[in-house]
Amino acid sequence: MLKLPRMKKLEGVAWLNSPNKRAEDILLVAGVIPVAGPPAIAGASAVTALDRVNPFFKQERIGRNGNPITIYKIRTMPGVKEHSSSRGDPNDDRASKVGKVLRKLRVDEFPQVANVIQGNMSVVGPRALLAHDYDLAREVLDPRTYTEWLKTRTRAKPGIFDKYGMLYHNGQVQKDPAAEYSTRVECDTQMIEEASFTNDMQIMGGVIKMFFAALRRIK
Repeated sequence: MLKLPRMKKLEGVAWLNSPNKRAEDILLVAGVIPVAGPPAIAGASAVTALDRVNPFFKQERIGRNGNPITIYKIRTMPGVKEHSSSRGDPNDDRASKVGKVLRKLRVDEFPQVANVIQGNMSVVGPRALLAHDYDLAREVLDPRTYTEWLKTRTRAKPGIFDKYGMLYHNGQVQKDPAAEYSTRVECDTQMIEEASFTNDMQIMGGVIKMFFAALRRIK
């Protein structure tokens, strides 16, 4: 009986740069749109009606290989300059009432599916950071840690969802810059070194649970 060769399991950077990862992104976008699309559209409409501002904004962030990319989000903090960082805090005091709801549900991130379709982001990957965030990281991390972290995380496309973001969203990260970035370094490094289809699905499973848990609390 003819035995077919076993397919090597893709992990780490090999997975991140594979056509399989790109196919996963497209399939996830196809699944995310019908689930998150309606609340995102409703949220954007509420921002327009209640906050009386353009519901969408864009920011320049750092992408793979250190190249700048423009990301899109639903505006949750009226009056805040678009280059400002919020570090993903769902309870940011600068957010409007409707903005806080959108942030807790994470649907303010929905417009970034356009970035995934364009190919400069993935659904799952280390969060795209502002240049200012890197400057702050350089201040609180030791030089060697910062250099290794920067080298590692820029090998991957930034993502909409990541392990660190889930911990931060659930209040599991100390609100101190040194502690925040130490945790981010650990999460980013682990995500990239152990990247795989299985790990991506685990993160997406956590995101789905977080979405419905937040939805129940809002109701």
